[in-house]
Amino acid sequence: MLKPYDFQQEIIDRFKHESQAAIFGDPGTGKTLMALNILRHKYNEHKQILRTVIFCPSIVIENWKHEFSLNTKVDPIYIGCVQGTKKKRLQTLRNKNYKILIINYEAMRTLDIKLALKDFSPLVAICDESHMIKSHKSQSFKNVKEVTLSSRYKMILTGTPYSKSAEDVWSQFYFLDHGATFGSRFFPFKQRYFINLNQNWGSPNAFPNWQFNKSLLPEFKEKLSSKSVRVKKEDCLDLPDLVDVTINVEPTAEQKKHYKAIRDDLITF
Repeated sequence: MLKPYDFQQEIIDRFKHESQAAIFGDPGTGKTLMALNILRHKYNEHKQILRTVIFCPSIVIENWKHEFSLNTKVDPIYIGCVQGTKKKRLQTLRNKNYKILIINYEAMRTLDIKLALKDFSPLVAICDESHMIKSHKSQSFKNVKEVTLSSRYKMILTGTPYSKSAEDVWSQFYFLDHGATFGSRFFPFKQRYFINLNQNWGSPNAFPNWQFNKSLLPEFKEKLSSKSVRVKKEDCLDLPDLVDVTINVEPTAEQKKHYKAIRDDLITF
């Protein structure tokens, strides 16, 4: 297994006995490695592989499985990558041999897949690139929330917890702790930490201009840091100059057709 760097080990030690963790790290700081080491401690603590679901972009599904082989002793036979046709995905979800399922956010738009994942009843849920559920109105957030209601341990990983507005934090933390940090409803959270600068225009049709209430920044940061850590690449002095990452990309049906033409006939357009 890969040995964590000192800064990574500090983060692992902080969260390995916690039920919730948010790792906000720049690309290349090893968010996946840290998450898997925290996960490994959970498995060891319970003396078994806990039912685990990992939500991530499609492009890194296979990479997550590869990272398991580098950072844990989990046998690959227990890991299912939910990919392919609807039929193939359902077969993976319903395979009782799989203790760990890796699935992309969009897959749950199919009702049968969402219900099958809900039946899996994961005890551990990880949202990689958790900014993909940053909108409390998005179907991705609603689906993830629904299928992880019974999950005991949760993690979120991203380099950008929010981009244009700190509002994005609420849904990610709601997934993490059901509102323990920032409340169980979005609008009270927004009214607490944001001010509508146009509220005194006197017109009910005035376009709202919500801006963060800077006077509450210390409170906001304190709550945020209670379950999260921020890792900037420039602060990681022991990182190597280059980190090689292999990403497997599944070709589309059209690409497979052209590849076959090249392979069989040495010609394509």
